[in-house]
Amino acid sequence: EKTIEYAYLLKELKETVKDQFLILMRVHVEKPRTLNSWKGFISDPTLDGQAKIEEGIESTRRLMRRILDLELPISAELLDPLLFPYYQDFLSFAVIGARTIHSQVHRLIASTLPFPVGFKNRIDGDIQSAIDAMQVSKTAQTFVQLTDDGRLVKTSSVGNFHPFLILRGGSEPNYFQKNIESTAQSMKKQGLIGNIIVDCAHGNKKKLPQERVVQEVIDDYFSYQTKIQGLMIESYLKKGNYTESPLTLAPKDLSITDECLSFDETKDLVLDFQSKLIKSNQSLCLYSAIGSPSNVINSAL
Repeated sequence: EKTIEYAYLLKELKETVKDQFLILMRVHVEKPRTLNSWKGFISDPTLDGQAKIEEGIESTRRLMRRILDLELPISAELLDPLLFPYYQDFLSFAVIGARTIHSQVHRLIASTLPFPVGFKNRIDGDIQSAIDAMQVSKTAQTFVQLTDDGRLVKTSSVGNFHPFLILRGGSEPNYFQKNIESTAQSMKKQGLIGNIIVDCAHGNKKKLPQERVVQEVIDDYFSYQTKIQGLMIESYLKKGNYTESPLTLAPKDLSITDECLSFDETKDLVLDFQSKLIKSNQSLCLYSAIGSPSNVINSAL
């Protein structure tokens, strides 16, 4: 219920800034993990390690349906190729994360999706892997895939129409103007449109708190006309995150994964950005492809 409470608040903010921004809600129900820890809502909805995946799938679909009923577009990271088909029909934007950016399977599946896909740079900061992934995803592909009823089929895709590169930092932050310009040039050399999003968390908040990173990205956008199409912000009802155990005792209004900005902080940053955009007569949005025709043709093997 707290997630829906946040969704209502975000919906109100979305309506307030709709002429300058397209706001999507990050609903990352799968969590990539380096070590053994909580794998996400879809795999462990009861937060106690019982792995009630069937319940997680059903709860994920109910949650996303309620969010979409608010006319709030959803973004999610696609992690397990056997799980994300259960909810990808609710998405307007998808992310391929830094740990899976080399995965050939994820690149091929991205080529079938009828909505934009963002590819994060590698954990160490390398962007070439993301550029390579974009090249694969935007190209027509043929490969083997499982159908809903468990059959193998030969899948032919036409390629993803709107791949994005997400700068998420690495061993050093990479949200600065020089990083954005260098990334845009590298993409241009390889025939890619410079669709760049800055992730203001993860490796980009190693030296400064997330709110400072957001503010610096905003300042650079106006000072240098940086070529970005969007920002990713980790935000929830209250500031911070729960780091104790068990997770079942965590406050419902506090993140149990990464540290987040509070909604009030998020709202202040977005409204400040909106005010500056209005003064400069600009807008900033992510391109959503809801209702696009299917990007895939299947034939049984």
